Parts: sequence; C-alpha cells; structure tokens
Amino acid sequence: MKALVMVATGLCMALAGLAWAHKGASGVMKERMDFMSSLGEQTKSMAMMVRGRTVLDWSVIEQAGQRAVSIGETLPKKFPKDSFHKPSEAKTLILEEPETFASLSAALVQAGHALTAAAQRADEAAFAVAFSDYAQSCKECHSRYRE
Repeated sequence: MKALVMVATGLCMALAGLAWAHKGASGVMKERMDFMSSLGEQTKSMAMMVRGRTVLDWSVIEQAGQRAVSIGETLPKKFPKDSFHKPSEAKTLILEEPETFASLSAALVQAGHALTAAAQRADEAAFAVAFSDYAQSCKECHSRYRE
C-alpha cells in the first residue's frame, strides 16, 4: 500500500506541471494533453481516497473509471507523426512501438473497467487493487513514452 501511495504521489506531482506545459499546444496535441490533465486530476482525487484523507466517493470513482476507459480507447489515435514537437513531451518511440503503446492503453482501459466495477459494488478492496493497476498503467506508459 505504501508503494501505491508513493506511485500515486509521484504521478500527481508529475501531472501538476502539465497545465503550464500546455501553453502553445493545439489540435490533437492539446486534446491529448487535456486527456492527461483530466487523468491527473482524477488520480489525485482517488489517491486521497486510497490514503484515507478523503471519504470514498463511489460516484467519483465510477466516473474516473469510465473516463479512463474512454481515454484509453482513443489514446492510440492521438499521436500522429506531426504531433511530437514541443510542447509535447511524448517520445517518437510511440511510432516505433505501436503494439506496445496500444497494449499499455489497453491496460488503462482494463483498469478503468475495474475501477468502475469496484465503484458499482462499493468494494473498497477491489478499489484499492484497481487503483493500483490504474496508477501502474500510467507509470509504465509515462516511463517508456514520455520525456
């Protein structure tokens, strides 16, 4: 659990700087940066719940899960060849490894489904596991494909 909190905290801190990084972004790059910002906000919210600093809000968790599914399903299409210039922090390795990138996006979708299911059952243990998987999917993708 401590490792989960550390991963979530690291993700939150990394995502906090995204708002500034969006300056100058437009088109598909801005769309995906906005996607990442929304994931960052919901990660912060759920991390506070996992840590016991805020009350579990099953509707927020369900919405976060649904958002993760939606974003994960569309994310692979949001990285055309001409969208890797600054202010993007995405590595062109995404273009070289489309199957791996799609697999990591699918992990986000799977974690999103698990978050949604945990929220619908109001299952704290399932939420903790789903959140860990969700945070891990973000970490793996960012460590491989983000500058």
